[in-house]
Amino acid sequence: MSKDRFSRLNIEGNSRRINAGFTFQSSKEDRLIKDEYVYGSRRGSRAKKGAGKKLNKGRYEDLESFGPIGNCVAHVLFTVLTFIYFEFLFHMFIFKTVGEFIGYPILFALPVAFVVLILTSVFGRLANKVIMWVILGIAELVYLAEIIFMYIFKVPLLFTDMGAGNLQVVVYWKEIFITIGKCIPIIIMFAMPLVIYGILLKLGMVMSRKSVMLSFSYGVFGLMFAVISVLAINMSDKEANNIYDNYHDMYDTASAVENYGVFTTLRLNAAKIFGGDSNEIDVDDLVIGTPAPIMTMAPQDNTDGEGDGDEPTVDTSPNMMDIDFVKLAENEDDKTIKKLNQYFASLMPTRKNEYTGMFEGYNLIYLTGEAFSPYAVDKELTPTLYKLTHGGFIFNNYYVPHTGESTCGGEFMNCSGLLTNPNRPRGVYTFYQIKENYMPFSMGNQFKRIGVNPIAYHNNSLSYYDRYITLPNLGYKFKAANAGSIKDSVAEEQGLLFHMDHPGQWPQSDLEMMTYTGGEYISQNQFHAYYMTISGHMLYTFSGNSMANKNKDLVKDLPYSENCKAYIACNIELDRALEELMRQLEEKGVLDKTVICLSSDHYPYGLTNEEISEFLGHDVEENFELYRNNLILYNSAMEPVTIDKPCSSIDIIPTLSNLFGFTYDSRLLPGKDILSDSEGLVIMMNNRSFITDEFMYNASNKKVTDLDGNEIDVSSDKIKEIKDSVNLKIAMNQLLIENDYYNEIKEHLKFD
Repeated sequence: MSKDRFSRLNIEGNSRRINAGFTFQSSKEDRLIKDEYVYGSRRGSRAKKGAGKKLNKGRYEDLESFGPIGNCVAHVLFTVLTFIYFEFLFHMFIFKTVGEFIGYPILFALPVAFVVLILTSVFGRLANKVIMWVILGIAELVYLAEIIFMYIFKVPLLFTDMGAGNLQVVVYWKEIFITIGKCIPIIIMFAMPLVIYGILLKLGMVMSRKSVMLSFSYGVFGLMFAVISVLAINMSDKEANNIYDNYHDMYDTASAVENYGVFTTLRLNAAKIFGGDSNEIDVDDLVIGTPAPIMTMAPQDNTDGEGDGDEPTVDTSPNMMDIDFVKLAENEDDKTIKKLNQYFASLMPTRKNEYTGMFEGYNLIYLTGEAFSPYAVDKELTPTLYKLTHGGFIFNNYYVPHTGESTCGGEFMNCSGLLTNPNRPRGVYTFYQIKENYMPFSMGNQFKRIGVNPIAYHNNSLSYYDRYITLPNLGYKFKAANAGSIKDSVAEEQGLLFHMDHPGQWPQSDLEMMTYTGGEYISQNQFHAYYMTISGHMLYTFSGNSMANKNKDLVKDLPYSENCKAYIACNIELDRALEELMRQLEEKGVLDKTVICLSSDHYPYGLTNEEISEFLGHDVEENFELYRNNLILYNSAMEPVTIDKPCSSIDIIPTLSNLFGFTYDSRLLPGKDILSDSEGLVIMMNNRSFITDEFMYNASNKKVTDLDGNEIDVSSDKIKEIKDSVNLKIAMNQLLIENDYYNEIKEHLKFD
């Protein structure tokens, strides 16, 4: 054998041996390069051998300049460190810290990294290189989208939120662009792995095809880290935090993305939405208590007999209808409806009280105030809001839980008296989910039953959040300032629009809305109007918010940052609107016969927690204090009444129902009449923390404090009892919505 032939075979053999562990099959391009370098040409021409070496030696040295092992190590380290880096960066920007549980996001990042390693190892060199570019680009976009969404809405963007009529990005385009501008530094930092990847390729890292064995080993490592991650969750201290509960039920999405990482949160949400592993409730697993004692519906005198005989007796009979839920359960074949009947049979109704029927025959103006909060109340700047919050019924411990459904979630709880549904379908808010359900206890439908024509107004779009569908189902004729996605001609023909001088502003003026709508109903013998305001909408800047700019001069000397000043300026418009409304009522002589009720839809999450802390004068406590708010329930003729009981949005409907003397069954609503003798309970829907008359339970860290925030000892049995009650209430509320339960028992709902 000639020396040339021997050398050629020796080089070829060494090349194959070196690459045996790291390449499964070279791509066509790689084989051609190698052939030309080793043999000079594919035909083995001695004449072209030298030229082949000269022309291709550089390219072939690039192919293995890291060496096979070096390529593999660089590939693995770069991929793993990139996804750990993404999680660190995300946590530092959104949560301002890597957090107590950063180990979990790191663990969950490893399986993701090894999946990427597989995807960038099984194809040819060029394909693997391109796939890595694409994956890095997509990963960066996902993280940046989550950052922008969480920055604006304080909850992660999930598959649940992606659907027509739900994720209406067009409406928030200004907020999105402003947020992107604020995030330029973080965008650059997230782009760094792309830059490093390009440098590695330039230095000679090759994304060649790996052997089956090596690709298989990536899969084994990925699976191993996935198992370790889940085991770590399952072995976590269930008494010290909600890491375990939230992983398996994911009711607290903001905590999920903090504790498990972005891709794991998206995976869990995708499994629930697309994979059949939803939050659907197995009713067989629900444990219902024994039926409550039968209570007489006859009026009961609760006086002690020691009065002078001139004091009126107080009827303390139960606020309930004559419904035998035990009998309904016994005769029901559908196991879900049967379980609901059993649940309501186990509940004690609230009792009537000295305030029952206090406002019978009165008018009601009910408002959901966009991002309203106590920080908008100032004796000098917003005197009407100050008057309303310091008169009538004064609720010192009122909360507006964060639902994760933005305005629509808060408005739903205000208007329906129900909790939002954690199992809502993809792209559908809970409010839209009940668009065809029978909703007998909404204020609109209750007033409608006594012959009043309820009307609702919103100074933005007719179609946004599908209010033109949902509010009529609650008994209202709904009118808006513009048609939105509905044809203008159709909206005008049906009388669904009202006039405003500046309907194109953003946000629009609450004052203009009140000015042009009050006259449509105030002259009626009895009326009920509902308003969804918008002047308090973010962003809170003087350049991008027409209401803030309009009232800028009134807040210029306040000792706050610009965004805080802008927030107050926005709410000055709400104050002026209420002032105008009360002026119209007084002019018509019906102010003292009108009840004004206002609750927020959510806390002003357009402000950072640091900015909210400016108003408070201390760092805001983020689990309870952040959601504390004012509930306005005012009548000009009444003396102030102070209520210290903890209460929340879902308590408004039963409280109003009792005050107006409506016939309703208090067992059928998750909230309670605040003025009754029932115990107070506030459920924080974002993480299932709760507040009782005696203590506050933080589900995130399992700490128990008194109502002033001091840690106290409460028996674990007591905590478990209330936790079980809260979880059961949420589950039954979900079943009630999904099964249109009120309609199922419609024939048994007897209204006077």
